Amino acid sequence: MPDLERGEGEPVRFLRADPITANEAAWVRLKGAAALREAWAEADIDPADPGRPAARAV
Repeated sequence: MPDLERGEGEPVRFLRADPITANEAAWVRLKGAAALREAWAEADIDPADPGRPAARAV
């Protein structure tokens, strides 16, 4: 989503928040958020999809 210009001052920025699993959180702690986003992209995973393989309960 693009920034929202309000006229004066800084534009409003919209941030995306994706839920992550405990394993994905551990990945972020070890390798960083950019590495997790890269892994998702390489595996063609949509992090906003609650049915993605890593998010499914077994």
